[in-house]
Amino acid sequence: RKVKMIYIDPPYNTGNESVYNDKFKDNNYNSYYEKKHANWLNMMYPRLILAKELLRDDGVIFISIDDNELFNLKLICDEVFGEENFVNCIAVKMSEATGVKMAHQYRRFPKIKEYILFYKNKNFDKFVCIDKYHQERWDRENNIFLENMTPYIRLKLIMYKEKGDVSKEELKDINSLLKNVKLCPLSKKIKELNLSGEELMEWKYENAYRIVKTAGSNSLYKLVTSMKQHPKQEIASTFSKDNVLFFYITNYNKTVKQPRLRVIFADENIFKNPCDFWQDIKTSGAVSGEGGIKYKNGKKPLKLLERLIKMTTQKDDIILDFFAGSGSTGHAVMEQNSKDNQKRRFILVQIPENLDENYYQTNGEAREDITELIKFLDNNKKPHFITEITKERLIRSGKDIRTKTDTGFRVYKTVIS
Repeated sequence: RKVKMIYIDPPYNTGNESVYNDKFKDNNYNSYYEKKHANWLNMMYPRLILAKELLRDDGVIFISIDDNELFNLKLICDEVFGEENFVNCIAVKMSEATGVKMAHQYRRFPKIKEYILFYKNKNFDKFVCIDKYHQERWDRENNIFLENMTPYIRLKLIMYKEKGDVSKEELKDINSLLKNVKLCPLSKKIKELNLSGEELMEWKYENAYRIVKTAGSNSLYKLVTSMKQHPKQEIASTFSKDNVLFFYITNYNKTVKQPRLRVIFADENIFKNPCDFWQDIKTSGAVSGEGGIKYKNGKKPLKLLERLIKMTTQKDDIILDFFAGSGSTGHAVMEQNSKDNQKRRFILVQIPENLDENYYQTNGEAREDITELIKFLDNNKKPHFITEITKERLIRSGKDIRTKTDTGFRVYKTVIS
């Protein structure tokens, strides 16, 4: 009961013999699943029981899975963690509709997604934060730049409070922070900075906190016109009758019936909540080489893992992965620590799977992947084990992180007598 988050990407059930040669004394899931599902489920079941024991009362677990065992896995997770503790089944876009998977497009829809089952423990309350992503296209109505928007961090901390939590004193604080802000056409600012192309788009997203658009609002218009006194500044804030915080421009067009006086910050409308379909995760291109390993199949993107870590953990939380593989989870923890200056810790567990034996037992892309893994170690020593890959990736990734983040780790090996 010390682990805040568990992430596992277990070997998917391909119908082949598993490298986890457990002795299934407790055959909970045999019956008619015997041939296709039983061994895989019996491999997973005791590990999930143990995972439950390791989680803190406010802990969470994320399990990556594909279509073959999604529904069976959910059944045993409902039993282990409690159906009432199921949070989401997240669909993750893991590939594009191209290549080999399109060969059967006229018989079935090509598979481009996988899933993450998300369960909580009894005292998990809410996310530490929501890791939003921006839309690919810029909304042209976001066309006003806020000059002198320097104290934005304090402003945003108040803005992002839940409805009703902002006090009258904080409202005064906001208007004080906005006192020196001047409205400037975005096109004018861009011209001054001489920006274009990708550089311009990058600048817009980086500065979305101080770019706004205006919109009409009858309720806000009535509220503002009923006010006896307005702050003497270009942009101000006020409460609605039910305590919702609104921003508005003071020099709005008073000659039209529905003036565009409401101010909406770009970072509130160009960034999306990922919801339960994560279509912004990319697995092509640079992802296959993350951590210095050119491994095409099965390696999870750092962006995916960093999102899970950022949303549910902080400070000295412990993250556990007991199907560690190449060490992506440990790498992601170090990366996220370097970004938000937290001190999360990780535990990775991996059996010493023999890569040389696997090479002769596989073919096609799987054999190519094993070749690349062995090349990664850059030595002629045999046998080669997946645990060597895990350690080497963590060492190299740690060296690449250019902050004061602690990237050290200890290695333990179990001895079976």
